[in-house]
Amino acid sequence: MTERKRYFTGLTVVALVFTCILSIPTLAEGVNVAKNLNYVALNETLNNKSYVHFSLYLLENNGVYMSLWSEQASNRQVILAILTEDNFSAWIFNGAHEPTFNESYYYFKQAELELYNLKFVENEYYFIIYNNNTDASYISFEATILPWGHILSTAIIGFPFLIFLSIFIIKILATAIYNRSLTISTTKKVSEEAEKSNSLQHKTIEAKFYCPSCGAPISSKTKGNFCPQCGATIEE
Repeated sequence: MTERKRYFTGLTVVALVFTCILSIPTLAEGVNVAKNLNYVALNETLNNKSYVHFSLYLLENNGVYMSLWSEQASNRQVILAILTEDNFSAWIFNGAHEPTFNESYYYFKQAELELYNLKFVENEYYFIIYNNNTDASYISFEATILPWGHILSTAIIGFPFLIFLSIFIIKILATAIYNRSLTISTTKKVSEEAEKSNSLQHKTIEAKFYCPSCGAPISSKTKGNFCPQCGATIEE
């Protein structure tokens, strides 16, 4: 009789061990991606000489993507200045005047702006949108920060993690399917053997009567029946 397969074989155990080992750094890098992934959206109406700002802690391998759009009657420009923490503190101390190129890490003065993959060293940065015009301006700003270093690390570590996890799951499922099929097959075989045994027993019971003339087995002993072997009439 074919034996049931074991769920935990050498391959299954190896796959499970590596899955557990790789799950820790994969999870850690996934958490880092979630912590360092940022999206900022601002929709503000700025009066003249007013500003809006926010801060982000950026890593060296962060990818920064920004877009700025201002709506003005004369389509005049607004200022986007990115300052380090020290320069921002000095800027606030000096009265939050119109930002200048020299005190900014990045400085832009445009009505519309699309920036891709700006480079930063690891630090805290302050993003200032300043309306240097004489009239109010509605501005729309979006910034997306992608932690490419952590994303790549997650992909590199996560790939073998998924391979070993897939091997473990496939092996367990294949074993479960095989054992289930074996159980069904065994149950069916036992049922067929039981039916066959009952049939033979029934035939034996039916053939317990014999012809009084020739001794041949007959199925019943009812008056008027004839023996199939000798043709003698079976009396009651």
